[in-house]
Amino acid sequence: MYKILDVREIRKDEEKYRKLDGDIPIIDDSLYIVLSENNEDIGYIVARVFPKKYILEKIFIKKSERYKSCGMKLLIFFIEHGIKKKKENIEYENNDIENF
Repeated sequence: MYKILDVREIRKDEEKYRKLDGDIPIIDDSLYIVLSENNEDIGYIVARVFPKKYILEKIFIKKSERYKSCGMKLLIFFIEHGIKKKKENIEYENNDIENF
């Protein structure tokens, strides 16, 4: 199950999301897509929202759920959501990591 949230909803339950990932970015004007399985949050995407594009800030999958295609499912849902919202681009600007 996917939940589409904004920063107000993340702030409201910030403690819950910090337990999932202590480094979850809290960014105004951002979209959060949270992936849940069996009523447990297992990952999320954070993207800054612009009129014609999203800028992907972070994708996170809980360590115990990695290598099970959860990240791919989350990305596909994110892309499909961007298409529905008529976004022309999804960008990623962080050059600090080697593999993404």
